[in-house]
Amino acid sequence: MKYSTSFKTHYEILAIIANKGSYPQYDLGKAINKSYRTVLRHLELLETYGLIRLLRTEPAKKGGKERKIYTLTLDGLIALLKLPHIFDDPDVIDTLANNFPHLLPLVFGKWSFFKKAGVRDIVVDNLKKTIENIPNPFYSMVVFPGWKTGDTKAIGKLLSLIMPKKKASHWGKEITVRQKSLIDAAIEVKTDHITKMILFTFNNAQQISILLKIACEDKDLWEFYDKAFSETEKQYEDYLKNIHSWSQKWEEIKKTKVNPTSS
Repeated sequence: MKYSTSFKTHYEILAIIANKGSYPQYDLGKAINKSYRTVLRHLELLETYGLIRLLRTEPAKKGGKERKIYTLTLDGLIALLKLPHIFDDPDVIDTLANNFPHLLPLVFGKWSFFKKAGVRDIVVDNLKKTIENIPNPFYSMVVFPGWKTGDTKAIGKLLSLIMPKKKASHWGKEITVRQKSLIDAAIEVKTDHITKMILFTFNNAQQISILLKIACEDKDLWEFYDKAFSETEKQYEDYLKNIHSWSQKWEEIKKTKVNPTSS
């Protein structure tokens, strides 16, 4: 029997997990008033999409299978922040920051510092603008189950369509190992990119001036701005060199041609 994907249920699960930072698989059905079977189906999809991950397992109180505890990934956090009006409630953003400091270390990880320095609203405003410019992870559906989560069997099954099963199984394992490092690297790049969009935005000169001043009081933020300015200056330096080079080339070409407007 095929089920249609319910984004409403997806978001209910994400919200429940987000509110606590992590949540037991077994207790989710009661929390969202859905059957355990329905919860399992949605958890599988959310994990496949890379929006949640298994945080840990715990011994069951009455024996039996271990309890699985799930938490959000960076994409799960972004998907949740895409909800309409979520930025209208300051307490919600504070809760997310307190529960997931590790997902955005220089933003949520510095939340208490920003609040104490009186720049929380500036950071929230930049966060909101950043989220508006990021695609919703829900729209990035995987081509087949297991790709984002590194499911060896699922990857091997796909490869078996184009090669012998034994060889497909071998390459399924190889791809899984390599894929994990690629996914980890991609997450790191995405985290850096989002952090830079939030803290290194120059739309408002007064705001960036305030952020730079308070950054001098925190070692991590100091290093972040040092690196960000250095990298940006290098990028623009290379960009201007290329522009200058092509400008010279254009001038050379012009000398061999007749200006069409003068004929």
